Amino acid sequence: MEAGFLKLRLWFALTWRALLIDLNNFYLMQHRDVGAFLISGKNSGTHWLRHMLSYALAHRHGLPLPVHSSGRDSEDFVGRPRRPRKHGQIPFIGSSHTLPSIAFSWLWLRRLLRLPPIVVLVRDPKEAMASHFVKWREPLKLSLKDYVHRAWPHHGQLADAWWYIEFFNRWGRMAARAPELVMVVRYEDLIASPAYWLGRISAHLGLGLRAADVDAAIAGSTRAAIRERLDPAYGEAIVPDAATRAAMRFPPSEDAVLTGQLARFLRYDFEYGHARPSNRPAGAAVRPALTWARAAFMGAVVYALFNQFGRPVLHLPLGEPWHRVELTGAFSALALLGPLSFPKLKLTLPAILSVGGGAIELAQRTRIAPGVGSLMDLTAEICGVTAATGCLLLAASASLARRPRTVSARSSAALAAAERSEPRPR
Repeated sequence: MEAGFLKLRLWFALTWRALLIDLNNFYLMQHRDVGAFLISGKNSGTHWLRHMLSYALAHRHGLPLPVHSSGRDSEDFVGRPRRPRKHGQIPFIGSSHTLPSIAFSWLWLRRLLRLPPIVVLVRDPKEAMASHFVKWREPLKLSLKDYVHRAWPHHGQLADAWWYIEFFNRWGRMAARAPELVMVVRYEDLIASPAYWLGRISAHLGLGLRAADVDAAIAGSTRAAIRERLDPAYGEAIVPDAATRAAMRFPPSEDAVLTGQLARFLRYDFEYGHARPSNRPAGAAVRPALTWARAAFMGAVVYALFNQFGRPVLHLPLGEPWHRVELTGAFSALALLGPLSFPKLKLTLPAILSVGGGAIELAQRTRIAPGVGSLMDLTAEICGVTAATGCLLLAASASLARRPRTVSARSSAALAAAERSEPRPR
């Protein structure tokens, strides 16, 4: 019983965190004035790639290198976009670990915002977690068991398995739906062939780097070089001790827990082999259904708004028996279409619709809004939403049982070799 309660509590915590991400994380829109974005998983080689790009841009434009390889003085070319730009004559690359809202996977929104190109740096989740634990176990007083077995939805600095699952799934969805905008680079591939991937990153972000710039960046971005130029006042262990990191391994019990979590919930795998294979093709087979569901959902929204505000203003009452059933039908349609249209809102949609419908009825009864609200209409709305909640629960349970998809990051060694022999025009 206690184990079931803990699982339910974890599920609600993670669902609530995902909802907050969808409603609040609009980093890409807020800072779309940058020249490009570098988005990375935590402990996935972020500072190394940032240092190489900074070195290459400085070499390309004849500008001085950043004073340090970490901290505020390392962000002359790549860093947080809120800070003043030191070199306004060249593109600035905004760097972040952001988890994007589901809204950015919508084509119409991306076209409206005209987002700059994005490079996403990923690493094997287990390796990234091991590095992250070594980095933060002392400052955060972490035990390995707590790090693996607990969920930390409100801890901004810590990245547990759920954080990496969310990062992979969200950016995998973005890369699958907008391959012309998002390029995924694996840390392991970057280590194996840094010159090749720096060239690809430069081409995707429009940096115009030359071979000499790339060679200089690689030569000047060794582990020793980065360590020598760390900001002593920064306080964060950017380059961990190699021996300590090499000795860090998950025990069999913790490794089994991570393997199960990744296999069950990871939908976009980037060829690391942690997600369960799926027999369903990785293409856009569900997109037409999703498009029609959203179109129908928006049509139901427009009808509901017209019914509540347009009919009273235009004096268009419905005849018998439609005025008794149309609200129930409209709100049931909205609730039933919700899981298909906005998967992250599966179980919260009935509550949202119920509260929204009740607020409209209350506003009409208090004469704040046009029309005459009635308890019968409010009861019809609640009944319609309640009737649809059972279907929503079935949809939620079906989605949890659905096997994840393994989606290529377009960054495997085989693909790299193919692109070397047949380079694609940019």
